[in-house]
Amino acid sequence: MTIKELYQAARVIPDELKFHNKYTWLAHHNVIEARYLDINDTFRLVTPINDYIKKFDAVLLIPNFVNGWMVDLVIKPLYTKESMLTFDFKHLPFGIGELRSDFKYGNPLYLVEGVADWAALKLIKPDLDVIAIRSNSIPKDMYTLYASLTNKIILIPDSDNAGHSQIKNIKNNFSKLNTDLYCVEQFSTMKDTGELIDLLMKFEKTSDTNIKDMIDITKEYFLENFKNF
Repeated sequence: MTIKELYQAARVIPDELKFHNKYTWLAHHNVIEARYLDINDTFRLVTPINDYIKKFDAVLLIPNFVNGWMVDLVIKPLYTKESMLTFDFKHLPFGIGELRSDFKYGNPLYLVEGVADWAALKLIKPDLDVIAIRSNSIPKDMYTLYASLTNKIILIPDSDNAGHSQIKNIKNNFSKLNTDLYCVEQFSTMKDTGELIDLLMKFEKTSDTNIKDMIDITKEYFLENFKNF
C-alpha cells in the first residue's frame, strides 16, 4: 500500500473532534491536511500501520507534499502524546514543499521542531519560509540539503533543555558548510511556537479578550524578530 492509498483509505476528521487537539483544529481551519484512522480500519491496512493503530486505537495522518506529490506521512496517535511515526522519508523536513516559488539562495530559512510549530508560524506570517525538522537535532545527511538551499538558517528552538542541547552542534555543522545559523528564542514562557495554537483554540471557544491580547503580543514578538533577517 502506498502512502497515497493509505491516506485515501482514511476518513475526514469529524466536526466533533475539531477541538480535540492542535492538529484536528489546524485541519479544520485548512492550515494542514489531515485525516484519521481507527481500530476499525486495521483489516485493510499494511501490518506496521495496523500494529501502530492497535497500540493507540486511533491515529491522525498528516501528509507532507513536495511539488504536489505526497512524499511522506506523519502518523500521530489521536488520544495520546506518544512519539510520531513517519511513513516513507523519515528525515525529510515537513513543509519543505511549501517554500515560496521565488525562494532563492541567501534568503532566510526558518527551522522549528514540529508540525504544530510550523503551522503556528504560517498563521503568523503565511509567506514565511519555514520547515519543521521533526526533532531537536538535524540528521547528518540533511545538513547539505539545507546548506544547498541557503546560507542563512534561523533556528527557533523549543525553550526546554532538549531544544537548546543541540544548538552548538548544529551551528558548528553549518559553519563547516559556510552557512550561518541564527537563533530566535521563544516568546515569554512559551515552550514552543505551537503553544500559539492553544491560545487560538481557547480564544475561538471563549472570545476572551485577555487571550486575544496574548495572541497579538506573541505575533508581534515574532514579526519584529523576523525583520532582523
